[in-house]
Amino acid sequence: MLKEATIVEEIGSGLGYEYARMKGSFIFSDRDFCTVRHRKEEENGRIIITAYSAEHPDCPKVKKAVRGTMHIFGYVITPNSEDNQKCTAQLIVHANLGGNIPGMIANKVVEANGKFLHKLNKKLKADSEE
Repeated sequence: MLKEATIVEEIGSGLGYEYARMKGSFIFSDRDFCTVRHRKEEENGRIIITAYSAEHPDCPKVKKAVRGTMHIFGYVITPNSEDNQKCTAQLIVHANLGGNIPGMIANKVVEANGKFLHKLNKKLKADSEE
């Protein structure tokens, strides 16, 4: 679950640095990431957002969080050519959460992030029906 997210620096043309901190559990510490992000919108309306870990002076390590490494993270959001109220969203993640987390637990974290898209879709549908 996302605990904190901030834009550290906006460089321009869709490029910027971001900080994100994920809430830990009773046995695992919080995890945080400092990433450089790029956002591009293509002529056909497809939006591509990519990010990977990077250092930034305004993104120091936090004492009570383990710094993870985001090898690659991204969304590809493609509009539906037959219905402009619909799109397809794909999530791509390759990360190392750092510390000692068993692979099974790490995969559950990634799965939970993917479920965010499903929850967002349900919320948008419910709002549009009101």
